[in-house]
Amino acid sequence: MSLLPSQSARLPYLFLILIFSSLLQLQAQELNEAQDTCLSQERTAGILFYNVENLFDVSNDSLKNDHEFTYLGLRRWTYGRMLDKFRKINRVILNAGKWSPPVLVGLCEVENSWVLNRMLDETGLRQLGYRLVHFDSPDERGMDVALLFLYERFQVSGAEPITVDFGPGERTTRDVLYVKGVMDGLDTLHVLVNHWTSRYGGSAATQWKRAYTAQQVRLFTDSLLAQNPRRLVVVMGDFNEPHHSGLFSEYLGAGRWKMV
Repeated sequence: MSLLPSQSARLPYLFLILIFSSLLQLQAQELNEAQDTCLSQERTAGILFYNVENLFDVSNDSLKNDHEFTYLGLRRWTYGRMLDKFRKINRVILNAGKWSPPVLVGLCEVENSWVLNRMLDETGLRQLGYRLVHFDSPDERGMDVALLFLYERFQVSGAEPITVDFGPGERTTRDVLYVKGVMDGLDTLHVLVNHWTSRYGGSAATQWKRAYTAQQVRLFTDSLLAQNPRRLVVVMGDFNEPHHSGLFSEYLGAGRWKMV
């Protein structure tokens, strides 16, 4: 199991690709030896997490607080600026994988499925084979998480949002996204994409919300491992916590996981 905390810097994203690629390569080698198959031992699978920072469409959604990302809003958000953002995100994804695009790309701060589908179409990412998993969350600004995947290498067999409810009187927040699929026909991978509560309003004042989310993730992963302790689980996201945060050890049990 891999715990992959990434607050905001891009360096952990690169570690995520390299380390997990080697894990999947090792998995393929073990299966080859055990089953005497002809599967390639050199094939790797890159995994990327990317906070795309306010990937909104240009329409005003009456059910969300997104007016600032419209033409008349504070950000003066236009279709042209949205397309430019698509191109920049596309470059990051392709450059991260060099000649082999990442198989899985976790995203946060996306508004809806429409804007993601538009990005896939406008940039050519769909032609490369990317598809997406996304659920609308109750976050009042419409800030959701999502997962892009190369459908020829990762076959999705299930997905669901994990609701994070802080209780009466508290602001709603984004869900944790759970996706289950088979990587390269070798083994099932369980992926949880996170975007924990920001530190806006003070780190100490908001930490209980991140701790609560960590507990929900721990309960979910424990239920997966209780059924089969050899399951491959990846927890990725923007956790709004430094790598040395006690939340990872105290609430997620990071001491028994692979920390990178």
